[in-house]
Amino acid sequence: MIRGILIAGLWVGLAGGLSGCLAFGGTTNSSSPSKGQELVDLKMALDRGAINQSEFEAAKAQVLNRH
Repeated sequence: MIRGILIAGLWVGLAGGLSGCLAFGGTTNSSSPSKGQELVDLKMALDRGAINQSEFEAAKAQVLNRH
């Protein structure tokens, strides 16, 4: 039981500690990304095959139409 608690605590700690590791430029930003960064991220997802062209176009339209 104690082992399970320790493992759960480790996962929580890792998840919290790694949350900023994916930021580009080595910094983390708690505010939402700019429209430009969202578009770059969408294009990267398209190029990597994570989304298809129609999903890219729909998401891009949502980003561009947001106020």
